[in-house]
Amino acid sequence: MRLLHYRLPETGSLRIGAAWPSGAVVDVRRLLSTHCGGADVPRSLVEHVLLAETIDELLLGDGLTALGRALASCERRYGDGSLQLDARTLFPEGSVEVSHPVRRPGKMLSVGRNFYDHLEESISLWADRGRPIKPPSDPTGFIKLRSSLAEPFGVVVKPPDVSQLDYEVELAVVIGKRAFCIEPDDAGACVAGYSVILDLADRATQRLDQEMLSSATGKNLPTFAPMGPALVTPDELDALGEQTIKLWVNGDLRQSSTLGNMICNVEEAVVHYSQMGLDPGDVILMGTPAGVAISKPDPEPYFVRSGDRIEAEISRIGRLSVAVADGPAPLGLLG
Repeated sequence: MRLLHYRLPETGSLRIGAAWPSGAVVDVRRLLSTHCGGADVPRSLVEHVLLAETIDELLLGDGLTALGRALASCERRYGDGSLQLDARTLFPEGSVEVSHPVRRPGKMLSVGRNFYDHLEESISLWADRGRPIKPPSDPTGFIKLRSSLAEPFGVVVKPPDVSQLDYEVELAVVIGKRAFCIEPDDAGACVAGYSVILDLADRATQRLDQEMLSSATGKNLPTFAPMGPALVTPDELDALGEQTIKLWVNGDLRQSSTLGNMICNVEEAVVHYSQMGLDPGDVILMGTPAGVAISKPDPEPYFVRSGDRIEAEISRIGRLSVAVADGPAPLGLLG
């Protein structure tokens, strides 16, 4: 399945959608309330899905399983012509506003320096600063706050004092089951699906953070984590490691690799972070490949500026595209 949150421009209300054949988007609740049921999909499963307002709620219990069975049944009927969908249920590609697929993750956890090529450029970068680093023996990273989430086709707001805005395209792993200190064999069952996410950073602030062994502020400004467009369930992918991961700034290819170049794989990351407890809706960011601006001998021309466009893509998972715009001058305390 490819699930997403969308809005109709004329109403603005958030709804659950699913990718449909020919690139269209189907309204999940309207589809199931009017067209689904029968022996292959018990009405009790349909009712379970209809109670959900967001994809996050479907991650609880057997919501995704129920929805998968219901959508498969409807697609079969649509394919043989026995199911007809009206204009209030099926929307052409590009006619709806897509929002990020997870609304309220309890935790967003990053795996840092998790691509071999990015680790190499990081070692070189920090050696030049007189602070040598070694390859991590276990996953290491930082927490990305949910307040940094942003739309996959929206705007990244660059505050006026941010002059070193950098980009990182990453695989987002969305957790679908509660997990605490799990075994490796159980890790795959904890994954609800995947998405694309940008981990943006103000490098100047991050450098100050890191002097205090932190990455709190520079990584967590509002809109510094565009995510989407969809939540793609694992059954949609034959081999995760074969997927390409790329990022462009104004059409210039800056990052290009495959997920097979990750040092720590998804299952290992899930096992590691299950030590602090994982809940449905939590997101793990799986690191970025080489090519970030700060790694360049002269990074200044590569930092992102107002008016730039960042596009990020993972094959078979999705592509997002965001514009960068200057934010307002500081307003002080409000309310």
